[in-house]
Amino acid sequence: MDEKKILAKIDELDSYLEELNNIMPGSLEEYETSIKDKRACERLLQISIEVVLDIGNIILSGLKLGLPSEEDEVFDKLSEKQIISKKGAVVLKEMKSFRNVLVHKYGIVNDELVFENLNRLNDFSDFKEEILKYLKLRQKKEEIGKRILKLGDKQILELFDRMNIKLKNISMKVAILEIRKIGAESANLGILIDGAKSKEELLKWIKSFEK
Repeated sequence: MDEKKILAKIDELDSYLEELNNIMPGSLEEYETSIKDKRACERLLQISIEVVLDIGNIILSGLKLGLPSEEDEVFDKLSEKQIISKKGAVVLKEMKSFRNVLVHKYGIVNDELVFENLNRLNDFSDFKEEILKYLKLRQKKEEIGKRILKLGDKQILELFDRMNIKLKNISMKVAILEIRKIGAESANLGILIDGAKSKEELLKWIKSFEK
């Protein structure tokens, strides 16, 4: 997964949100009387939402889940993978629908609707925090995976046993072969790491084997 690209997109999102906060009128009346600010706010909201979609697509591509046929699927898949919350997925779908209004100008863009969305910039911050939390967790899992791959086959088998993880429709011997062949991207390695109810317990056993 291209984490640098994701972080660059987050920086881009931050810059747009900063601009919005700097020009956002204090009231609906003030917003309605400034054509320049209205157009700037509309454009910044539109490209901010598009950055959110970009981030989602980068993550889905990195996870090899394929590009969704519809934009709503981006958020559904992120939610299914527990990268964002179900509530967050609903909020982001609403954002996407609002972006479509701005882009396609369905009728006349309602000033009240735009101003309402200007007062929901925290939704962007919530999304950013969920993505950063996911990246941090992913990094931790990668570090654990690298340590496991340095262990012997018998030690990895014992980790499965200690974590009480049973594999379905596959023997442990085949699972070890798959881990050795695929390495960090191994599905069975992921099952071992994600299936451990306590990461601290897993790390304790890894450390004991490393001695």
